Amino acid sequence: MRNISQTLCKKRNLQKTAYAGIAKYYDQWCSGDPFYEQTKEFYMRVLPTKEGPFLELGVGTGRLARLLVQHHEVEVTGVDICEEMLAICEAAYQQQKEVGCLGTLFLKQGDMTELQCFEQFGTIYLPFRTVGHLLNEKQIEAMFQGVYRALKPGGLFLLDHYIFNREWAEQHNDIDILMYSDKSVQIQDHYIYHFEKGYMDSFIKVNGIIVDQFQFRWYSKDYIESIAKKEGFFLEALIGEFNGSVWNEQSSNQIWFWRK
Repeated sequence: MRNISQTLCKKRNLQKTAYAGIAKYYDQWCSGDPFYEQTKEFYMRVLPTKEGPFLELGVGTGRLARLLVQHHEVEVTGVDICEEMLAICEAAYQQQKEVGCLGTLFLKQGDMTELQCFEQFGTIYLPFRTVGHLLNEKQIEAMFQGVYRALKPGGLFLLDHYIFNREWAEQHNDIDILMYSDKSVQIQDHYIYHFEKGYMDSFIKVNGIIVDQFQFRWYSKDYIESIAKKEGFFLEALIGEFNGSVWNEQSSNQIWFWRK
């Protein structure tokens, strides 16, 4: 698939426009992820037990934030860099309010590495491995620093990421992967891995046409732990699956509970 690689070389500022092309298909697309339902169930089980107000980073179309305010009397602020995703989220939220919504959702367009909040939130969460969109140490440090400032004393930062599976990646490198299909729409992922550099070029196809592309980095458990502690967080808990099991060497995920 060298055509895909050549397409990538022509567009350098991919992260700023990521998800604009897939926005209207986002919910169908990500439903093909094996952890789609598990993450939703996990956050809807955990977040109502935590202190607000809440800040969701990478809120997207609001699949978590809208569900949280639908059923709980909480205040959630959602931040995302993608205007198209936020527009879909806002429209869906307004429809929810018409039929009744217990909580309140505020949406802001912005970069999670440039948070300008100070001791405002009881809980901040970064779900669905979105941390992988931060491509270098400077960005991930800036995100952790901003989150630390934005949390109230004793506040919680909750984020999840996967444990990189090299064998799976090699088997699925440079091939189309079906994510969703119905009578009118077929959505496929296509990854080109740069194993030694620790990131992949990601392409999303709708009916055979590339509609979106971005880079995505995987981070080791030790790396995330070192950055979080460097920025002043202390570890409350680390689990390895969305059912709540403690992390071990066979875990598929790294789900962190960090305290300020």
